[in-house]
Amino acid sequence: MDNNGNVVKPIHKKNIKQPNITKTEVIHSGKWLSSNIIHYSDEDGVERQWESVSRVTKVNSDVTDGVAIIPVLKRRLHHDFFLLVKQFRPPIGRYSLEFPGGLIDKKDNGPCNAAIRELYEETGYCGKVTEVFENFNATLDPGVSETTITFVCMEIDGDSKDNAIHQQHLDDGESIEIILFPVRDFTLAKLTKWCNDSQDKISVDSRVVAYALGLQMGSNMNSKKMSMLMDDPPNETFK
Repeated sequence: MDNNGNVVKPIHKKNIKQPNITKTEVIHSGKWLSSNIIHYSDEDGVERQWESVSRVTKVNSDVTDGVAIIPVLKRRLHHDFFLLVKQFRPPIGRYSLEFPGGLIDKKDNGPCNAAIRELYEETGYCGKVTEVFENFNATLDPGVSETTITFVCMEIDGDSKDNAIHQQHLDDGESIEIILFPVRDFTLAKLTKWCNDSQDKISVDSRVVAYALGLQMGSNMNSKKMSMLMDDPPNETFK
């Protein structure tokens, strides 16, 4: 999109071939993941190889692997809170601050049911789906894996009797701490301060960072628009 808000069409180079995967070679396969070497030809027709990781639980490439839940806890006479989870992640050797979520099981029959189940298992809260981006499967780390997720927004009624006593239902080996983060304070600066003030080494998941950054940029843009309107109000006559 250019400065005038017009959509800019991509420039297609001439004599460029479509990349083509010719073979995927499985080097090692475990309970959840496999290590692969992808054989493919690039835009110039050159044969190349790429190391990758795949989920062995993946049904097919058209089905999303998991859900990332953006839950908001609402209670009377209280501020709204984002419900985050903190758990130790062995690949990074430290704790990670994340949105709740997980893989979609066959019995879930889609991301909505998976989100409801995962929220209940990880946090003990019952929530309702307010929005699901089912037709938009986001890649997590396309340079390493083909894993995709669907974002699901949920609302938790903190005054409901179903949430009076919220008990987690974790799998063996899971240890998840629930973190309530005020919606009004959901900024990169506040997230960074929270991590720095913790006694544990914590990294913030990129999805949480991106969401906070989006809220922050949206707020800044609205502030600039209001400032421009105040400095140069519309030339209108009110009767």
